[in-house]
Order: sequence, then structure tokens, then C-alpha cells
Amino acid sequence: MDQAADSSELLRRIEELQREKDEKQNSLELLLRRIEGLQYEMDEKVDLVEVLTRQVENLQRERDELRKDIEQLCMQQAGPGYVSVATRMLTQRTAALEQDIENLQKKLGGCLRENQNLQEELAEAYRIKSQLAELHGAALSKVSHFDLKYVAILFNKL
Repeated sequence: MDQAADSSELLRRIEELQREKDEKQNSLELLLRRIEGLQYEMDEKVDLVEVLTRQVENLQRERDELRKDIEQLCMQQAGPGYVSVATRMLTQRTAALEQDIENLQKKLGGCLRENQNLQEELAEAYRIKSQLAELHGAALSKVSHFDLKYVAILFNKL
């Protein structure tokens, strides 16, 4: 009777460990999907940062070229009225480009901060994944240990 009680207790413990293992496996799978999602988001942000960086560089080049054009116009034109109109137009264009540059730099800064946050979140997810993998391994080890005990008990009954 004592062996039967041990056997049923062992079976109950094996089932409990199996449920525990399944829960940890599910948690691990959810975490892996979250990591994949974070990695995808981070890749998108990196691409966006690259695009915004190129746009900022292009706008800065265009602004510099317009400034040179203004200087050339001022030097080439004899009529002050024409230079005044051209200068005003180019100055307005330059101001608009500078505003675009400022906006893009702000957006780039936001993307860089978000990228950093995603990097930190991803690192935390990997840390948790590692812990879950260790717990999963420990649970598997326990289940294997109890499986061996259960088999030994069954053989002793025969």
C-alpha cells in the first residue's frame, strides 16, 4: 500500500511538473514572438533613421547651394530691385528648408530615442528568455528524474 501511495504521489508530481513545463514553454514561445516583433520594429526604426538622415543631409546640401546662389545673384545683378526679389524668394526657400531640417532632426532624435528604448526592451526580453530557458531545463530535468522513478516503481511492481 505504501508503494501504491508513493506511486500515485509520484504520478501527481509528474503531472504537476508537466503542467509547469508546459506553462513555461508557452511563456517562452510568447516571449520569442515578442522578441521577433521587437526586432522587426527595431529594424523598421533603423531604416527610418537612415532615410531621415539622408533627407537631412540632402536638405542641408540644398540649403547651402541656395545660399551660394543668393550670393552669386547679388554679385551678378546690377539692378537692386531684381536682386531684392530673388534674394527674398531664396531666403524664404532657405527658411523653409531650415524648418524642414529642424523638423527632421527632431524626428530623427525621437527615432533614435525610440530605437534605444527598443534595444533596452529587447535586451530585457533576451534576459527573460534566458531565465525561462534555464527554468525550462530545470523542469525537464525534474520530469526526467520523476519519470525514471516512476519506471523503477513500475518495474518493482512486476
